[in-house]
Amino acid sequence: MVTGPSDERGQLLLVGAVAIALVVVGGVVLLNGMKYTDTVGTSGTDDAISDSERTVEMAESDLDGLVDRVGSDTSLLTFEEHLQRNVSQLSRVYTRLAADRRSAYLNISVNTTASGSGWLLNQSTEGQFEGEDGAQNWTVVSDATVTEPFRIIVDEWPDATGNGSDAKESPLYINVTDDNGHWWSLKLNDSGGGSAEGKQVSVYTDRGLQEAYREDDVSWIGDDGPYEIDVTAGRIDTAATAEPVTGLWTFAANVSTPYDISFRDGFPGSGEGGGEKSATGRYRIATDGVAAAEIPDSVNATEIPVFHPAFDIYYHQPEIQYTRTISVTYHPGGDVE
Repeated sequence: MVTGPSDERGQLLLVGAVAIALVVVGGVVLLNGMKYTDTVGTSGTDDAISDSERTVEMAESDLDGLVDRVGSDTSLLTFEEHLQRNVSQLSRVYTRLAADRRSAYLNISVNTTASGSGWLLNQSTEGQFEGEDGAQNWTVVSDATVTEPFRIIVDEWPDATGNGSDAKESPLYINVTDDNGHWWSLKLNDSGGGSAEGKQVSVYTDRGLQEAYREDDVSWIGDDGPYEIDVTAGRIDTAATAEPVTGLWTFAANVSTPYDISFRDGFPGSGEGGGEKSATGRYRIATDGVAAAEIPDSVNATEIPVFHPAFDIYYHQPEIQYTRTISVTYHPGGDVE
C-alpha cells in the first residue's frame, strides 16, 4: 500500500519524467512540427489535421504508459484517485507546450462514464470456498476479460475420505468457462491412497489433462502449508521452497473472453457446505467482470468504478477541433488494497 508522502514523491517523479520527455519530444512535435500557412485554405487545413493526429497519438502513448506507472505505484482501491491527479498534471504539461504556439490547445481528462468498471473480492479470513448458503458449486465472477491478480491461500488442503481402494476425493476445483463451451480447471486434491498417494495439483482443459504435480514427485507440494497460489500467474509459494515455484500452468488456456470463474467443492457428502474434509483458505480476486449477485458474508466485495480507464482528449486549432475518447486496458497485477 502506498503511503501519502511516498505517493506524493512518486507523483512528482512520475510527472517530472513525463514533463522532461514531453519537452524533448513534444517540443519537436508541437513547436517545429506544426507548419501553418498565412493563407487559410486546403493546405492549412491538411497540415492542421496532420499536426493534430501526431499530437493526439503522442498523448495516447503517454496515457498508456501513465496507466501502467500509476498502477504499479498505487493500489487498485486508490488507482482512480491517483490517476485523476496524474492526468490533470499531464494535461497541464500539454497545455503549456501547445500554448507556446498560441494557436493550439489540448486538454486530457478521465472519462469515468466511458471507463470500464470491475470488482475486488476478498475473503480475508480462513473459510471454505463456498457460495451463499453453503453452495458448493457457484459462479464467483461472470463476463471477465482480465482477472489479475487472482490469488488463493489454502490453509487446509482438501482431504480424502477413507483409505486405499475405499478413498474418495474431496477436491477443490477452480473453473474458467467461456460461451463457446471451452473450459479450464485447476484441481487440488488428496488421493487418500494408491500409487499416487498424497496431495495433487492438476490442470485440465476440455482437451484433457495438461499438467499434474504429485506429492511423490515434487518436494514443494509435501509441505504442510499454507499454500499461496497465484492462479493467473501459474505460481505456488510454500514454506518448503526458498522461492515461489513458477511456470506451473497457463491460466485459462484455450478459453476465450469473456469468461466465467467458479469454485466447486467436490466433497462427496450431502448437505450444505463441504464439511471437515473440504479445503479451507482465503482468496483475493481483482477482475473487470461482474461479481456474483449473492456474495457470502465472509467475502468483502468492492466495486471499482474505474478499472479500465477511458480518457477524453480535446484538441483545438483555428482550422480543426475535436474530442477523441480512448480506452486503456489495465492489468493490476500488484497490490490491490
